[in-house]
Amino acid sequence: MTAELRIEPDELKTVAAELKPLAKELQEMAKKLKTVIGNHTTTTDALQPVVGNLERLSVEMKPADGNRTTEADEPITVIR
Repeated sequence: MTAELRIEPDELKTVAAELKPLAKELQEMAKKLKTVIGNHTTTTDALQPVVGNLERLSVEMKPADGNRTTEADEPITVIR
C-alpha cells in the first residue's frame, strides 16, 4: 500500500503560522523549567553548610528516664 501526501505552499504557510505560537509557548515553558531547576540547585547548594553543621553538632537529648545528657545516646542520621 502506498500513500502520497501533497501539501501546497499556501498550506505550508498556514501550518507554519499555527506552529509559531506553539514554539513560542514551548520556549517560555523551557525558560520556566530552567529557572525552577536553577532555583532547586541554588537552594540545595545553600543548604549544604547547614546540613554539615547539623551533622557536626552534639545534640542535647532528654532520655525517657528524664535525665538530660549533653550528647546523643544514639548516632544521628541525616537523610539527604
